[in-house]
Amino acid sequence: MSLTTISPDDTLAEARERLTEATAAHQAAREASDAARATLAALEAAADRGEEVDTATFTTAKADLSLKSRRTAALSAQVAEAQQAVDEAHKAVYAARLTDMAAALPSLDKPRQKAVKAFEDYLAAVRAQDDAVRELYAEAKGLPDFPHGKPGQEKATGWPAYATFYQGQWKVEGRLGHVLIDGTPIKRPDLTREGERLAEELVRQARAR
Repeated sequence: MSLTTISPDDTLAEARERLTEATAAHQAAREASDAARATLAALEAAADRGEEVDTATFTTAKADLSLKSRRTAALSAQVAEAQQAVDEAHKAVYAARLTDMAAALPSLDKPRQKAVKAFEDYLAAVRAQDDAVRELYAEAKGLPDFPHGKPGQEKATGWPAYATFYQGQWKVEGRLGHVLIDGTPIKRPDLTREGERLAEELVRQARAR
């Protein structure tokens, strides 16, 4: 046996229908009550004028007004209940709409996974560059050392080295740790620093947006 779940929109539609029916019934009861009141008032006015009024007719009119007034009051309470049901149904529809909107929010899981993968790919590229630089270092190990900071090194190829200039002569003391190729310094990348730089750039972009 399957149970059918009524949606908030259907509940609201039903509540509105009941409110319409209750309002119509209350309006008809009020009109009937007003007519009964007018009938009783007419009989009382006739008696006040000295006219003969049938007791049974008067009693019936008075009882009729009492009953119709009570029915009108009861139907008024039903209208209030039906209106409350409509208000509650409105709230349920609103809550359901928010729930649906929340459920439909795009997930960041896959984009985050892609971003992490891109970050890992970038670090892999840094490692690949480091491997290539070390191969270059091995190939260039035979290049000469030259004093770091000596004029005329704009297009130099070789190993910059710590050096001192004394009595017109440069004295080389030890390589700085990177090679110059046509004046361009080739250095091993710092994996940690490159990762930090990428993270800092992402933070800057997020703040700029």
